[in-house]
Amino acid sequence: MNKKLVMILVGIMVFIGSLTLAHMHFTKQSNMINKSLFASDISYAQLQDDIKSNINIKAYFMCERNADCEYVIYSLIKPVMNKYQVEKLINVTFVDMDDVSRQVSAPRLKELYQIQSIPAFVLVDTASMNILGTLEYSKSNPLTQDLVEEWLLTYGLLR
Repeated sequence: MNKKLVMILVGIMVFIGSLTLAHMHFTKQSNMINKSLFASDISYAQLQDDIKSNINIKAYFMCERNADCEYVIYSLIKPVMNKYQVEKLINVTFVDMDDVSRQVSAPRLKELYQIQSIPAFVLVDTASMNILGTLEYSKSNPLTQDLVEEWLLTYGLLR
């Protein structure tokens, strides 16, 4: 009787362990966003200081480590860079929005940067603090490679 009970308990533990490992494997977010594709990377907390410290037009790519960001980088931006044989977007700064996107509301993003969601490109005239252009991704309004290519070319960011 005890042997049978132990076998059942071990079987249940193995089953639960397998389910736990499977869950962790299939829900694991990749944190492998390649920030080296951009000129530099800063945190969201550094963004306003970075804008104020420049006296020209500056482009930012705001993103957090999630599937949407990975999709935009690896399925949209990277193929455009490959097409133009660009290894790094030397005029674009990556803004790490991890842990910030839950703290910064969509109305606040709209007020500051004229975007409502991330990932997004924002082009800022740092002298006047005016937003010159934006390009944002959302599930209801997804981007295409053509849109990304056109935006990067329009603002001279593919060099």
